[in-house]
Amino acid sequence: ESCRRLGDAALAALAKCIGDKSNLTSVTMNFARCKRLGDSGVVALAKGINGVQRLTEIRMNFCGCEKLGDAGLTALAAGLGDKANLTAVELNFAYCQKVGSVGLAALVKCLAWKPHLATVDLNFAWGTRMAEGSQSVCELLKDLAARLSS
Repeated sequence: ESCRRLGDAALAALAKCIGDKSNLTSVTMNFARCKRLGDSGVVALAKGINGVQRLTEIRMNFCGCEKLGDAGLTALAAGLGDKANLTAVELNFAYCQKVGSVGLAALVKCLAWKPHLATVDLNFAWGTRMAEGSQSVCELLKDLAARLSS
């Protein structure tokens, strides 16, 4: 129940705390059904994550965050951009109706260049806008899967 009241300002405050913890190696957060959470909160969170230099694992659940869209995912990809030591990524964007192929493509392109990445779990089921541009996203996912299996 309380998560339904959590919005972008709260996520921005949390992001500042994360950014101050440069020794973190793992981040796990569950924002499922936080209907007030949107792109600006995830943009702030991505900036906080960018400050965590030793990050090896990230697990985030945004299932049902109806205001979250491609801008948030693109920012998250940028926040993970220089995290060369990532070994595991689990991101859930199911029921995020504003998420489309642009955000997914940004994430997949970012993950494709992680040399130590061994586990990727991306959930974009039920209600995401994947129809537009899905062919190019499928190709990116195939390339990522081939790299992970080799």
